[in-house]
Amino acid sequence: MSAAVKRRNQPQQERARQRRQQILDTSIEILQEEGLEKLNTAYISEKLGISVGSLYRYFPNKQSILYTLAEQWLAANRTALEEIARWTLESMALEVFVERFLEKMAGVYRAQGGLALLLQTILEVPELRALDEEHDRFVVTFQARMLKRLGVGASRVERLRLSELLLNQGHYGLTLVMTQGPRLAKRTLGDLQTMQVSLLQKHRQPETS
Repeated sequence: MSAAVKRRNQPQQERARQRRQQILDTSIEILQEEGLEKLNTAYISEKLGISVGSLYRYFPNKQSILYTLAEQWLAANRTALEEIARWTLESMALEVFVERFLEKMAGVYRAQGGLALLLQTILEVPELRALDEEHDRFVVTFQARMLKRLGVGASRVERLRLSELLLNQGHYGLTLVMTQGPRLAKRTLGDLQTMQVSLLQKHRQPETS
């Protein structure tokens, strides 16, 4: 590709990227303020001031928008977990790990904003439910490996069980934090931290010399 052609393409590509993100952001606003029943391509187009045909250039239907939003949400979670896995877990106290872990994940929930609310729609859309189940399997296995490095759990089966419990407990706790004001959210996050530290301490294995 010549330099001249590349320069002409870049603005078009950037405009397309911006329009695509506008569609996604508007969809989040509709989900957050009006619910899944109001989310459709005609309403999104109306809110953006574009034709339905223009929207179809980026997303063929409502389901593709929801799927893309779910992918963004789950990708943000995976990225955070991969960063956590680079911590020196083997030498980290459980209290420190849980505090830092929950702070990191709470940051993901806050940064994603309305995307967290998308999770409420997952059980209503089969394609999203399948995507979420695949993600949960990844998280459970990934966290189980981190628990092993922390010295928690007597066996792989036990670590997988604990990981699934932590996943569900953490998700519901952090979703609750998203709906609360700053003062209540701080207390809820502290209580979630206390519960998770207690759980991990209960199952921490004695060190062998």
